[in-house]
Formats: sequence, C-alpha cells, structure tokens
Amino acid sequence: MNTYFKLVDLLNRLIEKRVRPLNRYLVNFERQYGVPKIYLIHAFVTLTTGYVLFNNFAETIRYFLLYLYPAYQTLVAVQSNEQTKCAHWLKYWSVYGYLQIIEYIGDGLLGSIPLYSLAKIAIVIWCYAPIENNGSHLIYDYFLTPTVDLVQSSALDQIGSNAIDQLEKTFVPNKPKAVRKQVPAKKKKTNPDTMETIGDIMKVAAFVAPYAEALNSEKSGAYEETRDN
Repeated sequence: MNTYFKLVDLLNRLIEKRVRPLNRYLVNFERQYGVPKIYLIHAFVTLTTGYVLFNNFAETIRYFLLYLYPAYQTLVAVQSNEQTKCAHWLKYWSVYGYLQIIEYIGDGLLGSIPLYSLAKIAIVIWCYAPIENNGSHLIYDYFLTPTVDLVQSSALDQIGSNAIDQLEKTFVPNKPKAVRKQVPAKKKKTNPDTMETIGDIMKVAAFVAPYAEALNSEKSGAYEETRDN
C-alpha cells in the first residue's frame, strides 16, 4: 500500500506542476461539489490499474463468468431436481442465447463501444444474479415470452408447418409407387391394297427380267468383239 500512496502523491504533484489546466479544473470541481482533489486522483489510479489488470486477464475472467460458473450451477440444479432452480437456469441460457445472436448481428457496432466487454460481463452477471427480478427473468417475461407467443399465433408458424408437410409428402411418401403393367405391343394390320400393289410390282419384275438378261448378254458380246479387234 505504501507504493500505491507514493504513486498517488507523485501523480498529484505532477498535475500541480506540469498539467496546470487539469489542476485548475480539479480545484474548481472540489470547490463546487465538495469532493477533495486527492479522491479524484485515487479514483483515476484505481480505475486505470483495474482496467489494465482486467485487459490482461479478460479472456480467463470472461470464460469463467459467462460459461464455467453458469454451467456448474446448471448441473447442480439438475441434480437437485428443484424445479425453481432448473427454471432459473433454463431462463438464463435462453436469454443468453438470444443475446449471443444480437451480439453476432451487431458485432461491428457493439465492438466500437468503450468498455463493451466489461459491460457485457456486468449484464450477464445481472442475468443470473440470485435475486427475484434478475435480468434473465425480466427479459424472458417481458420480451421472449411475447415474441414466442406472437410467432406461434401468426401466419409464420402456419407457413412453416405447411412447408414441412409438403416436404414430407415429397420426400417421405406414405404409399409405395404403383408398378405399371406392361401392355403387349399390338400387331399392325396389313392393308389389302398395299398387298395388291406389292403383287403387281413383283409380276412386272418377273416379266422384265428375261429382257434385261438378254440385253446384258448382247452388251457383253459386243464388248468382247471390240477388245479382240
């Protein structure tokens, strides 16, 4: 503690000699509100030291307060079979899940807020604090419950139900598909007129064939005589 008081005294003297505008502001604040200047310096040193320590161990503290402790208390509540404790922690995890969604959507905006991590831890501790009207109870009763009731009573729930029914009919049919019977191919009927035409063509071919052979023989003989000459 001696080091701490020496640090506060050193900072007070530096402000008086090196940062005179700030010193005048602190003196005027002391005269107007009755708060000694040394108390303000104590507050500044304490907050600065706490902030530095918190930044160094912020990740460990955050995981312990946001996950480890609530998970342990939830297991204790489940093993105790006490309905009040189980309902308390179920409400907490429901609220925390929705807070995570909000944080994911507004990550860029929330991350720019100074001391956002510290404020988030404070809100989460308020949500599972062992008091009657803690954060999880208030958010669950006044925000989550009306929202769920609105969704269930609106057309959104009906649309979702109809979509699921349609998917079930499409991909999970109740009745097997009917097997189609193979129908034997029908024989084509022959047209009598077509048959008569084919017969006439064959008669003409038989009549012309001898003359075609004789003509071919004459051409072959003439060709041989020409070759011999």
